[in-house]
Amino acid sequence: MIIIKYTDGRDRMKEKLLKIEKVVVKAPEQIKDIYKNMLSDIKALIPKIKDISATNYKLGVYHIEKGNISDAKFRFLMLTKLKPEMAMAHYHLARCYLFDLVFDKAKEEFEVALSLDPKLLQAQYRLDVLNHKQDITDIPLEVTKEDHDTLSKSYEKYVLNQLDYNVPKILIEEMSEFIKDTDKILDIGCGTGLVGKEIAQNRSIKSLTGVDISTKMLELSKDLKIADKAVYSSVKEADFNNLKSIKEKFDVITSCMSFGYANDFNALLNEISSVSYKDSILGFVVLKSESKPVEFNYDYATLSFSEKYLESTIEKCKWSIKKQKEVTVFDDKTMGLLFILEKN
Repeated sequence: MIIIKYTDGRDRMKEKLLKIEKVVVKAPEQIKDIYKNMLSDIKALIPKIKDISATNYKLGVYHIEKGNISDAKFRFLMLTKLKPEMAMAHYHLARCYLFDLVFDKAKEEFEVALSLDPKLLQAQYRLDVLNHKQDITDIPLEVTKEDHDTLSKSYEKYVLNQLDYNVPKILIEEMSEFIKDTDKILDIGCGTGLVGKEIAQNRSIKSLTGVDISTKMLELSKDLKIADKAVYSSVKEADFNNLKSIKEKFDVITSCMSFGYANDFNALLNEISSVSYKDSILGFVVLKSESKPVEFNYDYATLSFSEKYLESTIEKCKWSIKKQKEVTVFDDKTMGLLFILEKN
């Protein structure tokens, strides 16, 4: 037989009240302990959040330089949530939207970046381009480097296949009578080596030096080979507006479309004179402007020049014109100007 002993109801109520009292009495201490633990956890988390932000920024830059736009966008989007006050996170996120052709979101992020850092000139420039602001005549060097580093892996596929870009071949064909087998050649804005390949396929030359502002493109041109022979004798990172790091002179200088990033064409020609002999040959192609001496082309985000402006500047800088002609640059019938000059 099982005997169940029932305690008095009043005793049970008393026990419950005592338990509640203990909890109520201890509650302030427990809350204080919880607060202390939370504070400790938050303090421990702050440096980790900083590390997460720094890591995501580095990864974002890495991916955008590799042309992995979706991965870069994910990193910068996360970063704008972790550190909304970080102007460069918004700037690079806007760049990702640009590559995805999502222009409204790109504008928004550039505007946020500028509100956080009004001195961010590259953001202002990109916003001006998106808004088709008139009279853009100055392309920031940082923008040229950023874009060409990002496009380096896909550049040839894009310009050769999608835009039907055949200008390097045309330029070297037009220059063939001026290039001798023993010439030392400088390729300004060599990029991935499109002009270099045309020279190497058709000429046995003494040396070919490539210079470019894009380190990522130079990595590709440095490794470029034809028949197991390096196309370029050497490549150097340099801004063509400042060629002081180049200590030698060249018989022939080439440039295909890169002069469209020259904010002062007059100064550029004088700079090229410093690496030229008397009678050195310079061949280049730029976009043609039909309406202004110097005009910004919004389709390709580069400067275009009128024929008269180039002729007068060339004469003023003491070069003489050996050959000039119009050429079709891209498959949309965008026109360019090809000039071959001789140093006086």
